[in-house]
Amino acid sequence: MRSPIAIVCLAALCLSSCVEVVAPARPNVLVIVADDLGFNDLGANNGNPKTHTPALDHLASQGVLFSQHYADAVCSPARAALLTGQNSARLGYTPNGRGLSPQVLTLADSLRDAGYATVHVGKWHIGDTLREAWPDRQGFAHWFGFLNQWYLAGVQQEGGLALAPPRHRDPWLVRDGDAGARYSGEVDDVLSEEAVRQLTSLGATGQPWFINLWYYSPHAPITPDPRFAALEPDSPEGRYRAMVRQLDANVERVLRALDETGQSNRTLVVFVSDNGGTAHEATDSNWPFYGTKATYWEGGLRTPMLIRWPDGKAAGSVRGDPVAIQDIYPTILAHLRIPQPTGLDGQDIGKGPTAKRDLFWETYFGGRYAYSLLRNGDLRLYNTWPWTPREAPSKLVDVEPDPSAPRNIAAERPDVLASMESSRRAIQSGMHRPTLSFRRDVDGSGVLAGHDFLRTPGFGGFAFGIRIDTGYAGTVAAQDGVWSLALGPDRKLLADFQGHRLEGTLAGAGCHTAWLSGWFSRRSTNWKGDDDRVALSLFVDGTQADTLDQPGRLDDKRFAEPTRTGLPGNPTMNALLGEPVLLIAPIDASDATSPEALHRELCSRS
Repeated sequence: MRSPIAIVCLAALCLSSCVEVVAPARPNVLVIVADDLGFNDLGANNGNPKTHTPALDHLASQGVLFSQHYADAVCSPARAALLTGQNSARLGYTPNGRGLSPQVLTLADSLRDAGYATVHVGKWHIGDTLREAWPDRQGFAHWFGFLNQWYLAGVQQEGGLALAPPRHRDPWLVRDGDAGARYSGEVDDVLSEEAVRQLTSLGATGQPWFINLWYYSPHAPITPDPRFAALEPDSPEGRYRAMVRQLDANVERVLRALDETGQSNRTLVVFVSDNGGTAHEATDSNWPFYGTKATYWEGGLRTPMLIRWPDGKAAGSVRGDPVAIQDIYPTILAHLRIPQPTGLDGQDIGKGPTAKRDLFWETYFGGRYAYSLLRNGDLRLYNTWPWTPREAPSKLVDVEPDPSAPRNIAAERPDVLASMESSRRAIQSGMHRPTLSFRRDVDGSGVLAGHDFLRTPGFGGFAFGIRIDTGYAGTVAAQDGVWSLALGPDRKLLADFQGHRLEGTLAGAGCHTAWLSGWFSRRSTNWKGDDDRVALSLFVDGTQADTLDQPGRLDDKRFAEPTRTGLPGNPTMNALLGEPVLLIAPIDASDATSPEALHRELCSRS
């Protein structure tokens, strides 16, 4: 039987005729992400008289406002967590990443497989260096927007776009991976127009749709359109508030199109910001919380989130339990009665308060990690930032008593500090070990596969370890065209990463181990800064044997090649190699990732 239909006149959308909108079997899904919108920028959160967000406030009155929602400190990890339901550190976003490995099932993949039309509109910024990381390889049938803000200027170079300072006006935008084109006007206006066009045309098909609408406002540069700038004082704060007005107006435009096409009551709407507000002069984007974007304080992580259910469930309610951006994926699937993938870190938050849990964030900068662990929404273990001294102890903060001036209570609660440090080490260690498959062929040689973007060195952290018993000689491990490790008859180890070479020696008898550790800095997400660099170390039996740090980058186009261990056709030799271990982190002298601890781990394996 044909689904019920609605005939909707869309004069307001400049259409010359009425459109037949067919009710889908399942609700549509609209996910809207703001860029750098702080907790206090949403009027519904604090009643801030200086912010003007009537459309978003009205959306809050129609749905559920989550007053303790956590995203991430910066853009890429938050967006990766949203699309995968996993902690971003597990995917290599610390904070930037190569992309989501082809084996990762995204929200778009799950909805596409359930019969949804899937469209991404707007900013991406979770992978652009490899073609396989673009939206149309991540579950979206179509996309329109920009891979990251450094391409918005449309500066051309041989073979593509050059990195350049971002802009809001007259952006260069790409459709389905084409060369792109210049569009007149404000970038978010153009994105709203595309979203309205998509939801209107898809609504007429009867197929349920998922539109992933990721705006650029109120991200810097703070250059509001004159029609909104005229409504606020000509000051740093006024210009920023004008950008927030501009964002709200675009959200209102899209929500109005849902109303006018008769799709509002069968569309699940999620609105969220990717991280806290930036430190604009004279603004209070994150009040009452201390900290800003790019910090792990409450103000950097705690952001607006709203969900409007198609059936109007819990309209106008406020939820105060701690939730996270990775919860969006399993929540949507649960509402649509679609089975969710295994191994998600997120929880379904649609049925009520979440179970108590630890939330964890990390980044890597300047040769060390910064991290934050939130326990049950009130106690935070916090290592301030990578440029603090390595030996600086973690802070323990009670989030709630005075969120604008957090106080370190580590000395008062040593038992809690020790418990949370233990939890942090366990969580962090688990995040750094991707789930891979390893099998041995009949001759004992091995094949390591899975998580291709994480398994292949060249972007971010990498460490590969293997046990080598006395008597082995030949290729130990290799990923064809990417890197190799070999042991000569003179017991010399040679690691080769496309001309970046390291050497070491196995001395004595018994169990030996080799660990290759690297950090690959890619100049690919910013238009300024240092050149690409390769930093590598070779550890033999728990001791550093060789190291290098020099300009360069690896060609990782062969990321799908398996990582092989041993010598084909030589079972005697292959019996002298252990099962390899791979980390998406460099080795350092702290916690469970020390060279000595990793050596002991490999030698303890049978």
